[in-house]
Amino acid sequence: MNSPSLREAWGKGPGDGGRTVRRDNISDWALAQYRQHYGDETITKEDIFYYIYALLHHPEYRTRYAANLKRELPRVPFVNSLPTPVGEGAGGWGDKWDISPEMAARMHQIARKLRNESTPAERYLWQFLRREQVDGRKFRRQMAIGPFVVDFYCPSERLAVEVDGPIHDTQQEADRERQSLIESLGIRFVRFTNEQVFRDIDGVIKAIRGAFQAPHPQPPSLHVGEGPGMGGSPLPTPVGEGPGMGGSPLPTPVGEGPGMGGSPLPTPVGEGPGMGETFHAFAAIGRALAELHLNYESLPEYPLRRVENPAVPPSLRVEKMALSRDKTALRVNDFLTLEGIPPEAYAYKLGSRSALEWVIEQYRVTTDPRSGITNDPNRLDDEGYIVRLIGQVIHVSLETLKRVAQIAAYPIA
Repeated sequence: MNSPSLREAWGKGPGDGGRTVRRDNISDWALAQYRQHYGDETITKEDIFYYIYALLHHPEYRTRYAANLKRELPRVPFVNSLPTPVGEGAGGWGDKWDISPEMAARMHQIARKLRNESTPAERYLWQFLRREQVDGRKFRRQMAIGPFVVDFYCPSERLAVEVDGPIHDTQQEADRERQSLIESLGIRFVRFTNEQVFRDIDGVIKAIRGAFQAPHPQPPSLHVGEGPGMGGSPLPTPVGEGPGMGGSPLPTPVGEGPGMGGSPLPTPVGEGPGMGETFHAFAAIGRALAELHLNYESLPEYPLRRVENPAVPPSLRVEKMALSRDKTALRVNDFLTLEGIPPEAYAYKLGSRSALEWVIEQYRVTTDPRSGITNDPNRLDDEGYIVRLIGQVIHVSLETLKRVAQIAAYPIA
């Protein structure tokens, strides 16, 4: 990114002689600490900024410092090792996802509802999977995995089995997005159609057995600059709310001033060659994540179903949008409703709300009662902007979850 950089501050201060000067938000002392710890003199202050941006999305970090993040940037720990391979020790991806207790409870309710409303094909296949009939493997049906629900899941193999009915023919892109997110946890997939289940159950079971021998997918490596073109304005930084963080995208200077609580960076451990690879890999995820958040307006829309009301004139103008009770549909106006919002879209939060809910709340027509001034987010030159933005924010939320899965694989000190 070629902005005056997110890691920099510009302004005038005592001793500047009235000149506007650049001040790094990351001190020389902090730069020296990182270089010493990782044994890598090529580390730059910009690298450290993106390292911290990734760290701010680390589930363990956000849990450990939840109280601090509402008012300051607390201690910044080192990432000391490469990600643990899937299924090996602490730090593996496993089948977990960092979601709020409220979201977890909701997903379990959805899973229970789906179990009670299983399709005929799902009920038929379950007769062959239940009670460890397939090579002694235990399967669960309608299993909640973070913000997702899969038809059948084998925990010991980290294998998801999906049975696709006719509705999946109309949502293939959405299915690919969802599967990609779940695979980023190191979970593999096998999919079958209803017809395959009913006509060739032996072949289906054989394919499931064959999947037991397949290697676990690793989270995809990210290369800065991949994907759609970038451009646009940033979403708010998804860090806690309150003084010191809520109003500014610039982090508190690392290693000095308020926000460190008087504590220095941890004493360097594990110094030497090889550690630099860990730092740069982690910082690269942070850079990709920052580019995603800065340039979300250039992303394609998530494929939502548009339900139009023929009884009213066509319009994309927004007065006040409203989610359905189950949050799977959004009423844009009397003419248009968007359906098919995936539950996982609500897992990426800006403070206490999901990014999607933040947009729904902010993009509405309001009038200040004292001044009488009306705030209207609709664009005269681009009537579809807000509707398009909804799809883009869902897309960026899902893409963020992929990066968070990679970040969570790195243990922090």
